[in-house]
Amino acid sequence: MLVDVGDDPGLISFDGYWTHVENDPSLKANPSIREVRNKFDILQTKIQGAFSKKVYIPLALRIIRALAVHRLTTGDIYTKLGLTSEELRDQLFLFVAVPEKDAVFLQRTIETVLREILKTVSYQYITCNEENGQYFLDLKKDIAVDELIEQKAETLDNTALDRYYLNVFEKVADCSETTYVTGYNIWEYEIPWHECKVTREGYLFLGAPNERSTAQPPCDFYVYVLQPYEPPRFKDEHKKDEIFIRLQKKDEKLLRFLRLYAGAKEMSTQTPVGTRNLYEEKAASYFKSLADWIRTNFTTAYTVTYKGKKSSVPVAAKEIPPHAGIREIINAIAGSCFSGYFYDKYPDHPRFSKLATPVARANKKEYIAAAYQHINGKPSKMGRAILDGFVLLADDKIKTHKSGYANWIINKLEKLAPGQVINRSELIDTL
Repeated sequence: MLVDVGDDPGLISFDGYWTHVENDPSLKANPSIREVRNKFDILQTKIQGAFSKKVYIPLALRIIRALAVHRLTTGDIYTKLGLTSEELRDQLFLFVAVPEKDAVFLQRTIETVLREILKTVSYQYITCNEENGQYFLDLKKDIAVDELIEQKAETLDNTALDRYYLNVFEKVADCSETTYVTGYNIWEYEIPWHECKVTREGYLFLGAPNERSTAQPPCDFYVYVLQPYEPPRFKDEHKKDEIFIRLQKKDEKLLRFLRLYAGAKEMSTQTPVGTRNLYEEKAASYFKSLADWIRTNFTTAYTVTYKGKKSSVPVAAKEIPPHAGIREIINAIAGSCFSGYFYDKYPDHPRFSKLATPVARANKKEYIAAAYQHINGKPSKMGRAILDGFVLLADDKIKTHKSGYANWIINKLEKLAPGQVINRSELIDTL
């Protein structure tokens, strides 16, 4: 049971002995103590300067003092023995102003602080034994992470840089984790056809059109985001259903972030599990810098090519919504470029101008059901908007005489002999 005694229980615990270690000059002659002190000083400096949860800095410093003292009690300062979060809680009499006066909740808070300590010091000099939950000063855990990433980055060629660039772009563009074709950077994609208040379906490629035939069945459009450093050779045939997005202006800042991200990811796959998170943390930081660069520079550093004509992103998109993300900008580009092509391909497509949101794959069944219910005497705004698009309403009543869509079916029915029916295949073409 916890007793509320204010912000500090006022009890003395063994971490306080570290002050004696620091203030006794005679102890500096002991090589073991000197090594522990050197590593402690590094940890303390990093926590005081970079610990993200400022309110927990005093608690974090107490924990590393306790681990330093405990390190000196193990006989061998390199042995893999330490203290669990529960032992730290109880032996240090740790107190945190937590919402719940509960020992388990307090322990979880201490575990959160321990994880934050590991992140702050880049997983250097402290190890958690996953088997028993003990944390200990690991004095030999001193890896030159930044230097190794730099060395790896310098060995990577343009093909590797392109691969990691597309890996980042995939996430910035909010692509799903599952590609449409296994082993290829191809995704199913929908863009709005604003004039008709519907979406059209196509494919997004992170790569060149050499793999177009891989995406089956054929769809309305193909958007290609090309590799910036070593794109494969291909012939732009100026097709109406293809657009190409290129990174045209590559600066040194982008290249450095990309190299470091690629180097960190490469190192994370080549190191043991115990040190892998050193590189994953670095990769995450470089990823954020890359993602920020792409978002910030997308409208100025990229170009769009459609039917052989190259233009800037703002010109190609015509209108970009405020605070639009990369995916929304791509939608605006594709919607603007393909609008005329869609009209040529579907000249008689109904216009659902009264719909609040476009008819898309996700809501198509809902709209169809609303239209049927409206016909069956259960009117709704949604159903009315669909019927209006098919020109089936006159004075808010269902009429077919002005609807070319309805009359096309009626004409087929009138040509049938008694007892004959229209087959589905006569009404619907499946691509």
